[in-house]
Amino acid sequence: FATPSLLERYTAEETFHPLLFATLRLVVSGGEALNDSIRAAFKQKFGLSIYEGFGTTETTPVATVNIPDVMTPGDWKVQTGQKIGTFGLPLPGSALTIVHPDTLDELPIGEQGTVLIGGPQIMKGYWNNPELTARVLLDRNGTRWYKTSMTGRLDTDGFLTIEH
Repeated sequence: FATPSLLERYTAEETFHPLLFATLRLVVSGGEALNDSIRAAFKQKFGLSIYEGFGTTETTPVATVNIPDVMTPGDWKVQTGQKIGTFGLPLPGSALTIVHPDTLDELPIGEQGTVLIGGPQIMKGYWNNPELTARVLLDRNGTRWYKTSMTGRLDTDGFLTIEH
């Protein structure tokens, strides 16, 4: 797990031999947007794909992630785990929804709005700051939701794209 900036430094550093990462099974990037040049250079040097994720401190800290595709047993179909350009799917037990920024009404799939992240991993509140807590936490049908400052959308498969 590393930021794109750190992964870029690994790629640029001549003393970092590809064998240093030979035992890694998964590389996940977060904390800032991952650009295609870093993704390509890391793959070229180390032979490893970078999977992108998203989260905030309030979501302790990972909420969504791309993972490798897998073959499902029995029907031998590929289960898509990654869509480049997205921040992936919610982690098990987590939920995402996109809402209108003013009304907080849920928006249809594909429409852009405020990203809400829900589930048991959402913080209980900010220490000694009930006003800020009230602005960012919602309770809907027994689920605690964190209202992010991010604008995004979900595709039909549930993958999250952050617009800004």
